[in-house]
Amino acid sequence: MIYGALQINLSVASYDLVVFLMCRMAKTVVKLISLLRKGVTNKMYVSDYFQETVKKNPNKVAILYENTKLTFQEVDELSNRIANALRTSTPLQHGDTMAVFMENCPEYVLTSLALSKLGVTAAFLNYNLRGDSLAHCIRIANCSGMIFASSFADAVSDILPNLAISEMLYFVGDECSLPQAKSLNAAMKEASPSNPPPVAGKSSLGMV
Repeated sequence: MIYGALQINLSVASYDLVVFLMCRMAKTVVKLISLLRKGVTNKMYVSDYFQETVKKNPNKVAILYENTKLTFQEVDELSNRIANALRTSTPLQHGDTMAVFMENCPEYVLTSLALSKLGVTAAFLNYNLRGDSLAHCIRIANCSGMIFASSFADAVSDILPNLAISEMLYFVGDECSLPQAKSLNAAMKEASPSNPPPVAGKSSLGMV
């Protein structure tokens, strides 16, 4: 009888927990939909929301990765450097698509923000792709160029003959074996940390 009563109590408790979690999930979904609608109505994009966060919490830590710690203000300035470097050294235009081919790292976030600020769509490629599969994804995303980790230079080299992206190749990292690729790290050092000029529209993000 005690065991039976315990079962009943646990069942009731479990039911209450499920209802509670469902209510919390419903509230979260409603809030998310509201934010999305607000973004569509006010034409706010990824970089716009980020700028609001920078203003509210400039000195809070935004990225903590291994031994790297970056505040929202630092992320903003570094992404501005990337955006300005690309704006002044490439023919990228609003509405173009740039492939991003790297593992999870601070540069991944910085690059996506920079492209958003330029109104360029970031096509995030699965870093496990190689050969024809990688080339196919770049082709169907209609990418004008690529920003990749230097450790993936061999994978990029294998597909270059089949793609027209060699004029806009940037790598992140210390060294790269591809002579066509330019160092994004070096370009950043010469670029301004100020916000790039506003564009008429902003970018979207794509996972390929």
